[in-house]
Amino acid sequence: MSETGPFKYKFCQRLGTNHLDLADYFDIQQSDRDRWETGRECWGILQWLEQRDQVDRLQEALEVIQRDDLIHLIQNFSSSHPLDQFFEVPPPPTAIQNSDPDEIIDFFRGYSESWTAVQSNIALPRRVKEQNGAYFGLTQLVEKLLADSTVKFLKVFGAGGSGKTTFARMLALALANHVASPTVLLRNLEQEQTPKNELKNLARKLSQENKKLFLLYDNPIRSTQVREILTLVRELGKINNTMVIVLEREDEWLAAYQQEGGRSQRGEKNYVLEEQLNNQEIEQLCHTVTRLQSTVLANSKGILGEDRHIDDFRQSLIVSKKDVLLVAMYEATTGEKIEETILNEFEGIPHADAQELYEFICGLTSYSLRFPYDLARVLYKQSLLKEIQTKYLAGIVRHRGGLLFPRHNTIAEILWRERNSDEETEIHTLLAYLISIQHGHGNRIGIELGEFSQQIFQLLTTNSKLQSISFSSLSQIVDALATVTEYDSTATALLYAQAGQYFQQQGERKEAISQYEKGIQKAPSPSLYTMLSGVLLQQGDVPQAIELLREG
Repeated sequence: MSETGPFKYKFCQRLGTNHLDLADYFDIQQSDRDRWETGRECWGILQWLEQRDQVDRLQEALEVIQRDDLIHLIQNFSSSHPLDQFFEVPPPPTAIQNSDPDEIIDFFRGYSESWTAVQSNIALPRRVKEQNGAYFGLTQLVEKLLADSTVKFLKVFGAGGSGKTTFARMLALALANHVASPTVLLRNLEQEQTPKNELKNLARKLSQENKKLFLLYDNPIRSTQVREILTLVRELGKINNTMVIVLEREDEWLAAYQQEGGRSQRGEKNYVLEEQLNNQEIEQLCHTVTRLQSTVLANSKGILGEDRHIDDFRQSLIVSKKDVLLVAMYEATTGEKIEETILNEFEGIPHADAQELYEFICGLTSYSLRFPYDLARVLYKQSLLKEIQTKYLAGIVRHRGGLLFPRHNTIAEILWRERNSDEETEIHTLLAYLISIQHGHGNRIGIELGEFSQQIFQLLTTNSKLQSISFSSLSQIVDALATVTEYDSTATALLYAQAGQYFQQQGERKEAISQYEKGIQKAPSPSLYTMLSGVLLQQGDVPQAIELLREG
């Protein structure tokens, strides 16, 4: 199994908290478990089995813990297909009795990204609204997408916390289980760009068989991901029976779309995910909660908070119809205002470094940036970082694909907003965190933060909210970022070149010269010599410019 990375990714993504059951079944000692990184326990179990040549016992263990869906995954997985690591195939439906109660509870609190609620058919049916004002339920939308051959690119927009990720999985599962048997692939956005030729070959093959191919992208915020989507829409649009579906916040998509030079094309269609629940949906949700509370969750803490009755839940949803769904559901289940709960949780983290890391992650998330795990490795020694992950931020921050994630982007945005109530405070906090990078106590060897540094500089120089940042503060941040790219001369040179060009454009010639000179000192490259000599020529220092060109 050591060569089947795509299998391990899919298996561990679906296993969830059942890794505890597997570890108990195999009687894995606590000393072995302590070596596993938080969020990577499943990978640790698979490695433990491989080292003892006991991988063949995995299916018997899954039978005991009643995870038939994972047995199905093992039996049907083939590691030879080049698309496996880039796309996820929707899992088969499963009975609610086989679900982890904690995952069900987390789902209703807005914390879970597992397939549990969708697979077991307890997720709330949602509606989307077309541009002409017509509404479609999930079943109607599926039939429409299968019947309409003119739509090549579908966008479903929704606010943060409106349930886009859940809806993406509901749509993927409903399409995959339709009698028409289309091929449905959900993009694994933690992997780099997908092999386009393989996708085109698959699309042509399915088109010849008169079957449809649906490619779903949930929350593709990186520029490379948007670029990939636009390329696929253009190239797959020439093949019959193919459709690319994107679920994203409209403002974030439009900003990335325009940055990549996107243009509207024939065959595009937009929908909006309905945020508010109507009375019928509220009653259906109350019925589902009541059923779960009395059956699957009868012996657990339950979906509703202590002393919380279903009537309170119903009334809270009715009152909060204007709230985004995640907020409405959280407050309905707990009976507390979400801002107060999130702040209390933050203030209850019993370690200052853990608090700072969590707030830093939330801050970058609020600006649509991902927090690289390598950045945490720079900030903290490995022993402290492991303690922060396993003790202080367990269940609050997730580690996946080399990135650290808050439980939900909307929760991160609420905490960041509550902690930084005005724009001046917010900017000051963000700058303080970014400048502090240079004082990190962790390891810088083997760190890859070049792309992150470029993203930060682009954010600081293009985001309208951050336009008031002084040139001196920006220069400080560039120096701080350069300390984490010091072992990557190409990234360091590019960072200082980017900074120098920006200051030139702003008419700050002296600061531009300073950036180029620091770049040459730390990571000399021909382009930096050329840029610096160009500035010197502009101010009439011809001898120095010529000398620099000779050196470079």
